[in-house]
Amino acid sequence: MNKKFLILGLGLLLFGILAKSAAISGTCNTQSVQCDLQINKIQVYNDSTRTQTFTPHSIGDAADWVKVLPETLTLSAGENGVFEVYTIATCYADPGRYYAGISITNGSTENLSCTIDVEQGHFVDISVVPILKTITQCRQASYKIGLENHTIVPKQQK
Repeated sequence: MNKKFLILGLGLLLFGILAKSAAISGTCNTQSVQCDLQINKIQVYNDSTRTQTFTPHSIGDAADWVKVLPETLTLSAGENGVFEVYTIATCYADPGRYYAGISITNGSTENLSCTIDVEQGHFVDISVVPILKTITQCRQASYKIGLENHTIVPKQQK
């Protein structure tokens, strides 16, 4: 009976050694204005004794803003690879802090938390001329409305 437990224990230990398969370094945290693309790199190290395929997935409330490429990464034992993380908040997202994550699977799962700080990027001045006009019923009045775009978002300044 003790031999069965010893063999079972060695089997679980061997499985645990082989199951450990990834070390991740890097960050996916960003700070940007609305509509601004940010790129980060995450390094993945295959620390198992066999070839592994790693698959990233975006998770969390702001997962739609995070895209990871390539869609899969196959690494030999002891090999390093890089995932590029593209983050872009929607053009009219409210300024503030958002959270997303990256889940990298290959039999087991490694998670990386991402903080996305979005700053206001669109600024518009509106003017109405004249500011005040007195008219009576059934009369027409004309106003000039002026818009000035002061956005700091690249490619949205027209």
